[in-house]
Amino acid sequence: WRVNLVAVSNLQASEWRVGDTTKALSSNLSRGLGQLQASLAARSDKLGALAAAARPALGESGEDGSVNLGEVVVELQAAGVVKRSKPFQVAGQGRVELQQELLMPAPGEGSYLVVRVVRVFRLQKDALIGEANVSHEDLSIDLLRGGQIQGRVELSIAETTVDATPVAEDEVQAGVSSKLTQYTKELRNRLGTDREGGLYGRRPLTKRAEDLPSIGECTISVLGVKGCRPKVQQPSFVLNVEGEERRAEDFANKSTEELTFTFAISKPQTTARIYCYDELGDKRNAPVGRMLLPLVDVLWPIGEAPSLAQLQDLARQAKQVPCEGEKVYSYRFMPLGDSLDTGDQDLYVAANKQDPSSGMERSGVFGCVTLKVQVKLSAEVGSLTHCYLRSLRDGAVEASAPASDEAAADESQPSVLSVLKNTSVKQTVRNIGRLEAFGTAPTTGLLRWLRDRPVRAYSAAAVALALGFAEALPPPMWTMPAVVWLLVVANGLLAAQQRAQDWGPRMMEVVDDATASADPQATSAPFPIWSGDLSTAPKKSMQEMLEAFSKGMGKLERNTEAVASFLERVSSVATFADQPLSALIMAGGGTAALVLCVLLRLVSWVDKSGSKACGLAAAVLLIVAAHTKVRGRKRDDPLAPLHVANKILGCAPTRGDVVHYYVATREQCVGKPSGSRAASTSSVQLGPPSGPVGAGS
Repeated sequence: WRVNLVAVSNLQASEWRVGDTTKALSSNLSRGLGQLQASLAARSDKLGALAAAARPALGESGEDGSVNLGEVVVELQAAGVVKRSKPFQVAGQGRVELQQELLMPAPGEGSYLVVRVVRVFRLQKDALIGEANVSHEDLSIDLLRGGQIQGRVELSIAETTVDATPVAEDEVQAGVSSKLTQYTKELRNRLGTDREGGLYGRRPLTKRAEDLPSIGECTISVLGVKGCRPKVQQPSFVLNVEGEERRAEDFANKSTEELTFTFAISKPQTTARIYCYDELGDKRNAPVGRMLLPLVDVLWPIGEAPSLAQLQDLARQAKQVPCEGEKVYSYRFMPLGDSLDTGDQDLYVAANKQDPSSGMERSGVFGCVTLKVQVKLSAEVGSLTHCYLRSLRDGAVEASAPASDEAAADESQPSVLSVLKNTSVKQTVRNIGRLEAFGTAPTTGLLRWLRDRPVRAYSAAAVALALGFAEALPPPMWTMPAVVWLLVVANGLLAAQQRAQDWGPRMMEVVDDATASADPQATSAPFPIWSGDLSTAPKKSMQEMLEAFSKGMGKLERNTEAVASFLERVSSVATFADQPLSALIMAGGGTAALVLCVLLRLVSWVDKSGSKACGLAAAVLLIVAAHTKVRGRKRDDPLAPLHVANKILGCAPTRGDVVHYYVATREQCVGKPSGSRAASTSSVQLGPPSGPVGAGS
């Protein structure tokens, strides 16, 4: 049922139900205990005064007979689901317009929808004004309490095919804490409900920057929540997409339609972040888990080897406007990152193999949340291919623009406190680790393909010998660009297939540290992410870090970032880590190779030996290189070309992005996503898979 609350009128004073008056009297007695101890003789008089003071607070009547009730809500109950309207004020007016809509499950045969109008208190329990049983024919009914009419409520009910089933059962774990502790935390939450950011309230939600462009939108729907206990007693989620936050809570009563949120996005590489909070935890505003969703996976599968059908589908997408996709995920909450990764920088990162504290704890993984994620690009942006072309163009324009002068460096002697607060030390250590990891990473592509099976190398050598004897090698000069392009594409496709094998399936079994230690193959992740898998080597002291990085930290960080990002982005493009971008660049390279082939063929007709053409080309390149200047760059910056290349390839994923994609789509995923880029969702099974790692389709 869609229940539209139209208005309430002629509300009378509220009254506590059985046992509530005693609770209120006890609360008033505790507040007046000091006065009672100071005047024992007047003890009975004070008890009477406190008891009498409890009832007028339930509703004071004015001279015209109107009742001032303060904050009031309408409560609906049907089929075990209880929902409340937004609070409204009743300050003596006879009629209050509501115009609020709630989605409720239709009551069964012989049952009714119970409507209650309740006055809300902070310290005491809420007090009942009146209630009524409603069937779908009722539009305006009287509210009764004790057989007396206490007001009227106007509502309309319409049947709907939308599923109003709550996404989760009651998530409050009985027995986790004592009743007194639970009551204290619930009272704390009641005191801070309407004062977000206050002493007892929740932190205020952030809003999206107004100057941030928009190329489309994503819609996230919560389909199911389970398995949060006993880690979290009463979960609530904060969804964050590019700085805009929404809160999802009350999963035991709300349906999927009420837990659907739409956000604007500025690029398809945006990551949606979901943080889990415990409303009954000791720290209400401290997240206990995170869930990161790279939205590009909705439009194109991450970590899978490109097939011919997928590449053909990408070509068809170029004509589809607008581009949209939809998938259903079953994800688990992962441990939080360090203080360096916050906001839009909160990504899954590889750990330092020599520092176990830099990895995530397996004991921090909990829960299972099923989400439906939809991404739709605007008609102005067009297809996913057009979006990548636009990103490459914008990066080239930004790189060619004159660079602004950097602020003068602070020449003052750095203090220990300033160095400790500066995140450049930690970021530089991370960048150096990225360079080391890139240099020590195992080979991929053609080399790995040959080394995996030596017979392949022998077969390739035999083919080369045969082509040599047939005078087919070396190929003609005019075919060299095409040959190089074919080798690059073949190497990239092989590397993509090898990455898909290394990453494994999306259905991952939860493995604890004991199992990982006993069977290393049970958690053969291609990146170091879990602290239990890292070495226990001693950490570097803070004094060593201060001595190593107190001078020239800014320049060192910038240069290492440039080198690491350039190498990682080139490797990602060459190995199809981001398949649409790689396919786009490879297609552009093929077009350029074809043009060069035609030009070289024309040159070969004029100069059969090719020596004159090579000398002329070398001369032109030397002259152009001698007279080309990079605008806006300092001459003493040897890494200026890398900074330009990084801006042009800004949409290409770095190694950090690839690690983030792997954890987001493999480690935290407990079920194979259903649906396709533009297909409807199918049924999803909640909970971790019952089979071993890699089981399932």
